[in-house]
Amino acid sequence: MVEQRVLQLVVKRCPICGGRPWLQTKSLTALGGIEFFLYFFECSKCGIIRTEGVHTYDKSKRSAMLSAAEEWNNLVDEANGHLAKK
Repeated sequence: MVEQRVLQLVVKRCPICGGRPWLQTKSLTALGGIEFFLYFFECSKCGIIRTEGVHTYDKSKRSAMLSAAEEWNNLVDEANGHLAKK
């Protein structure tokens, strides 16, 4: 299994199609004009997205990226666990 490294964290391949996940960023503005960024992973092949992104509102950019990678890996582990039970 080939995996992508993001900030020294291994990001697992998509559990649906085996595609490579890509880190996505969205700029958002909160009430009061405070700008922050939302980070999440999307499969480059099938387009599946981990819907629970991680924002920089209360985290550093690096911490948010690492948390987004952990969330993606949790999605992969959950999906693989369900597939193994079948």
